[in-house]
Amino acid sequence: MGHRVRTQRARPLLVRIAVALVSVSIASAAGTSSRTQPLVMAAPRAFRQLCEAAAKQIRRERAHWKVVCPTRVPLTTIPLYNLGGANLATGNLRTGYLINCQGWNPRENEPAHWLIAGGNPTVLNELLHPTIAVGQPAATVSRPRSIRLDGWPTRVYLVASGSQSIYADHVVVAWTNGGEGFQVSVHRFAGTAPATAQATAVAADMIKLQPR
Repeated sequence: MGHRVRTQRARPLLVRIAVALVSVSIASAAGTSSRTQPLVMAAPRAFRQLCEAAAKQIRRERAHWKVVCPTRVPLTTIPLYNLGGANLATGNLRTGYLINCQGWNPRENEPAHWLIAGGNPTVLNELLHPTIAVGQPAATVSRPRSIRLDGWPTRVYLVASGSQSIYADHVVVAWTNGGEGFQVSVHRFAGTAPATAQATAVAADMIKLQPR
């Protein structure tokens, strides 16, 4: 199966459905897990092309966000990508971008789901801490754990399963650079430890590519 790249707004419900469909369609062919495989892999060409597409769309929309495309991403086979706005209520990238990937993790023999976001720090904070109509939290999010990645200060969050959030049951690494916010989010299908290792590895790779 080849890579498919979609450029459309990401929606939490559709993400959960897509992950479920991917899981059902390839689980029978996945075989047993192989813990000898690495947690991350070189960023595939289709992913790099999506980063380029995001940068071009941001320029067309006269926004100033910098797309930082990591050279490593979480280990994923049969990836399905889409590109949307960091503000889930719009279809544009004026306030930021959100790259979403669903697929399969052959190391853990589990589904794979991870996201990379960049843009307005306030909008990205709303991604992490969504609210319902009456202003109540829609997600249960842990207090941040502060760590340094490649010498840069970052915050690590755990989002509870069942939250009304695109990040439900994810580990999220967040930081700011030059007035722009960034987030790397990995689903905890195989547990908190491997998801944290993947998210921090990708975040550290992005930070190395950013100006100091």
